[in-house]
Amino acid sequence: MVKKAVVNGKSNVCGQRIREHRIAHGWSQEQLAAKFHTVFGREIGNPAVSKIERGIQCVTDFELWGFAYIFKVQMADLCEPLEIVNPLWE
Repeated sequence: MVKKAVVNGKSNVCGQRIREHRIAHGWSQEQLAAKFHTVFGREIGNPAVSKIERGIQCVTDFELWGFAYIFKVQMADLCEPLEIVNPLWE
């Protein structure tokens, strides 16, 4: 069983930005889920979009790429910066 990663109380670093982009496009969570399904043929569902936006569901690299494609942004544009507590190099 894979252990769920949680950093700063969140399971992803993109949920807030996905929400911001969805709202900026004037889409509901249902509409975003439908676009994802239409474009990629993969069901993501409204409950999953809600959980992703609240940071309680992990996001795969495929899903992140899919959201970036739908919003016409780079994947990095959807990721919030994290504070590095113990840098590997300086």
